[in-house]
Amino acid sequence: MRLSPHDPNVTIPLQTDRAAGEPRTTCRQVVELLSDYLDGALPAEVRARVVTHLASCRGCATYLDQLLEVVRRTSSLRQDNPPTGLYDRLRATFRDQRDR
Repeated sequence: MRLSPHDPNVTIPLQTDRAAGEPRTTCRQVVELLSDYLDGALPAEVRARVVTHLASCRGCATYLDQLLEVVRRTSSLRQDNPPTGLYDRLRATFRDQRDR
């Protein structure tokens, strides 16, 4: 069992490699954990399992690379403030459409 990174009071069973008797982390589990992995929010034991899985799974490693590329590209986007009055104009437009 491992603790869920989102709720420390919830445990999620890890699959076990029956031959070795050790926990085996699945691709699905790794994909679900990658955001917390990148944020450094995983417990050490879970992080180690993710790292081990990534080292041996080309698909998950590729997925991580793609995720890192998205983070890299989006982090360089400018955050502009909308023009003055835009929100008021949008609300008025939506209200007009709703009232038709």
